[in-house]
Amino acid sequence: MEESVSAPDPKPGRGLGSEFVYWPLCLIGVALVALAVLGPEVERRLLLDRQIAGMQAEVDALQHTRDQLAAAEEALKGDPEYRERIVRHEFGITRPGEIRLPQPVTSESLRAGAARPAMAPVPEWMRIVAWFSDPSTRLLALASGGTMLLAGILFSLPTRARKAKAVVEVAAPPNA
Repeated sequence: MEESVSAPDPKPGRGLGSEFVYWPLCLIGVALVALAVLGPEVERRLLLDRQIAGMQAEVDALQHTRDQLAAAEEALKGDPEYRERIVRHEFGITRPGEIRLPQPVTSESLRAGAARPAMAPVPEWMRIVAWFSDPSTRLLALASGGTMLLAGILFSLPTRARKAKAVVEVAAPPNA
């Protein structure tokens, strides 16, 4: 019996199991799985950052109010003209011959110390990763990433044809 020895492949490693398919599939698969796992954590982090900014704005407003009240207390203790002006304003007391004018409404009196939180800009990568916190997107990323990892591993496994080819190449080295 005569065994036919096939000529070596002119481009070894160019099939489906080559490193040109294996590594990209594995890297994309790992990236998708990582995005699916980290997505909810980034979303939670962004929510916490918003809450911290809101609380910090509230603390700043309360400190501003505290400073105003401390200044008013000092003025009430030491300035008789200020006390008189406050009493006259609060109780509507006028001197004989005075006309009381209505007080204008200012934006500060409307606001009453409510400050809007100053939000730091969110980096673009955090917005992209937070997109994966949606359950359907997360499931899709996990499924496709796992499939790519599995495909990369399966493509890298030696098949019978590749094993036979490797045995033939070892048994009959190419002639120089």
